[in-house]
Amino acid sequence: MSDVGSGRQTIVDSVPGRRIVSKLEFEGQDEATATFVLTPQGQGTRVVWSFDADHGTNPASRWFGLLFDRMIGPNYEQGLAKLKTTMESDAR
Repeated sequence: MSDVGSGRQTIVDSVPGRRIVSKLEFEGQDEATATFVLTPQGQGTRVVWSFDADHGTNPASRWFGLLFDRMIGPNYEQGLAKLKTTMESDAR
């Protein structure tokens, strides 16, 4: 994934088996937060991966924030699918 840019991801909070919160720092961008929430579901675990960023009061920044789901949503879906495949193959 050469198109993701450069930066740093730091785990800032975790509750084993329930939640992982990471601070994301990308060059030229404000900080953001990524959160994985894990919930037992049937024989497996439901994983919800979210992205949060403060866009301040600048109208252009806030408008840009509305486009985030379209911009990063497919990457998150792809990442979750890869996680599912990895976890299901390791469980065998």
